[in-house]
Amino acid sequence: MNTALIFVIVIVALAIFVPAIVIAISDWDYKRQLAGATPERKWDGDIASADSADDIVNGGNVMQSLEHETNVAELKLKGGQNILGPM
Repeated sequence: MNTALIFVIVIVALAIFVPAIVIAISDWDYKRQLAGATPERKWDGDIASADSADDIVNGGNVMQSLEHETNVAELKLKGGQNILGPM
């Protein structure tokens, strides 16, 4: 019985501390990048990230931007159907 209780306590402690440690490490790394201690991590590949795709669309005209916003909202709604079921 004691080993089961210790096991549960260890699991709960890990569930609490692991995300906090991950956040602390990523925050520390972000501050190092801002200070210039480590080089900024940049994306390179064939498919643009969502942020850079938004910059390209926002550089265009207003109708393209509105259409992009509409498409993004539609995708978010359809993505919610996987969790919530058909709407």
